[in-house]
Amino acid sequence: MTGQQLRNSILQLAIQGKLVAQDPKDEPASALLRRIAEERAALPGKRKAPPSRIERRPDGTFEVYPDGSEKDISDEIPCDIPQSWEWVRIQTIAEVERGGSPRPIKSFITHDASGINWIKIGDSDRDSKYILSTREKIKPEGERKSRRVYPGDLLLSNSMSYGRPYILKIDGCIHDGWLVLHPRANTFSIDYLYYALTSAILTSQFAELAKGSTVSNLNKERVGSAFLPLPPLREQQRIVAKIESLLPLVERYGRKQERLLQLNEALPKHLRQSLLQAAIEGKLVAQDPKEEPASALLERITKERAALPGKRKAAPPSRIERRPGGIFELFPDGSEKDISDEIPFDIPESWEWVRLESVCTYIQRGKSPKYSEIVKIPVISQKCIQWSGFTIEKARFIDPESLSSYNRERFLEDGDLLLNSTGTGTIGRMAIYMSDLNPYGVALADGHVTVVRPYKDFVLNRFICTLFASPQIQSQIEKKSDGSTNQIEFSLSKVKETLVPLPPLQEQQRIVQRLEELLPLVSQA
Repeated sequence: MTGQQLRNSILQLAIQGKLVAQDPKDEPASALLRRIAEERAALPGKRKAPPSRIERRPDGTFEVYPDGSEKDISDEIPCDIPQSWEWVRIQTIAEVERGGSPRPIKSFITHDASGINWIKIGDSDRDSKYILSTREKIKPEGERKSRRVYPGDLLLSNSMSYGRPYILKIDGCIHDGWLVLHPRANTFSIDYLYYALTSAILTSQFAELAKGSTVSNLNKERVGSAFLPLPPLREQQRIVAKIESLLPLVERYGRKQERLLQLNEALPKHLRQSLLQAAIEGKLVAQDPKEEPASALLERITKERAALPGKRKAAPPSRIERRPGGIFELFPDGSEKDISDEIPFDIPESWEWVRLESVCTYIQRGKSPKYSEIVKIPVISQKCIQWSGFTIEKARFIDPESLSSYNRERFLEDGDLLLNSTGTGTIGRMAIYMSDLNPYGVALADGHVTVVRPYKDFVLNRFICTLFASPQIQSQIEKKSDGSTNQIEFSLSKVKETLVPLPPLQEQQRIVQRLEELLPLVSQA
C-alpha cells in the first residue's frame, strides 16, 4: 500500500464512521439538520426555500422533496453509516456559489497592502489544505462582479482536479475558477468537510458528475447534489483530531514506502553492476591453478603480432608488470613508468593487467559515410548498439559508389565489438556484431562507433563486452571523455589505452557462462 492509498483508507474509514467510536451522549446529526432548517427559514427570498431531505427506513433510503413527493435512492447511497449520522446533499449543509471574477485591467493590479487579495488557481498548493496568501492584489476600484469570500470558506476547483478543496485563511476576491462553500454556522466542522471532500466517496462522485457535461467541469448544482455523510458535531471534531494525529505518520510511511519502491526499482541495476564488477575482479568464479595463466596468452599474442605482414607488423605495445614495489608499464623503447595509482583494484595472481590495444588486432573509429537510399550495404550507427545487443533495424545505407575509399579491414567481421564513442547518454555502450543478424551480408561502422577486434583465439569478445559493461570501465570512460555536453567523445587513443584485467582463457569462459546464468535472474528481481 502506498502512502496515498493508506491516507485514502483512513479517510474512507473516517467518513463511514469506523475511525472513532460513536458516543450515545452526542447530539445526533438529525439535530444539526433541524438547526439548519431553522436557519434557512430565517433567510430572505429564494434562499429560504427548503431543500430535499433524506430518510433511512427499514425498507430503504428515500429522498423526500418539499412538495411531499419522494424517491427511493437506496442504490445511489455510497455506503452504510452509523445510526446517529445522516445522509445529506451538500447543498443542505452549505451554500454553494460560483465564484465571480474581478477581471481587473492591468492598471488595477497592485502589491500594495491596501489592495484586495485576488485568489487565483496558482495560489493553491496541493500539499496544503489551506490558502494562506495571494501573489497579487487589486485596487478596490478594480473589483468587478466578484463575491467576497472570508476565512473559513471552502474553495473548490471546478475543473482539472474536480473539486480539490482548500480552506481559506485570508480575506479576498475569488477567481472565476473556484466554487465556494459557505458553511452554515454550528452544524459541522469545516475541517471535517475538507477531509470528507478529499475522500474517495466524494471525489468519485465529483468525477462522475463532471463527466456529464460537454466540457468536463463542476458547477454549483453538481457540487450541491453530491451526497455527504454527516456525523454529530462532536464526532466530527473527534474524527478530525484522529485524522490529524495519523496523517504525520502516514506521510512518514509514504516517504519510507516511496524510498523502498525506489530501492526495489534500482535493485536489479545494482545487482547487475555488482555481478559485473565481481566478474572483472576475479571474484565471480574460482581460479584453477591447472589453467594456463594470462601471461602465456600475452606471449602467444606477441608471437602472433610479430608474424603479421607489412604495416600490420606494428611495433609491440607496452606491457604491464606487477612487482613487489608497485605496478609498472614497460614501453618498447625500454623506458618504464610506475602506474600503481592507475590500477583500480587487485586481481588474481593468474591474471594480468593490459592496455586494450595489447589484446586486439584492430581498433579503429568508423568513417562518416555518404548515405544513400540504395538498400545494399548498411552503416552501423549508435542506434544499432544497445546494452541489450546489436540490431540492424535502425541502420542507414551507404552510397555504393563511395566504397572505394574503404579498405578491407573496415568491413565488420562476425564477433567484432562495437563501441559508441560519442554523445551523452550513448557513449560507452558496447555490443557484439553478429553477422547472422545482418541479412545484407556486409556492413560498415559510422564515425561515432569504434570497432574493437580482439585476438579471438585468446580473448573472448563476450568477456571484453562484460568488462565494458562494468561500473569500473564505465567510470573510466566517463572520466576520460572530452568535449561539450552534446559532443562528448571517448577518443580512439583513450579506447586503445583503456586498462583491462585479463584472466586465463578458460576462466574467461567460466565467467561468461556464469553471467549468462545469473543476469537473467537479476532482471527478474
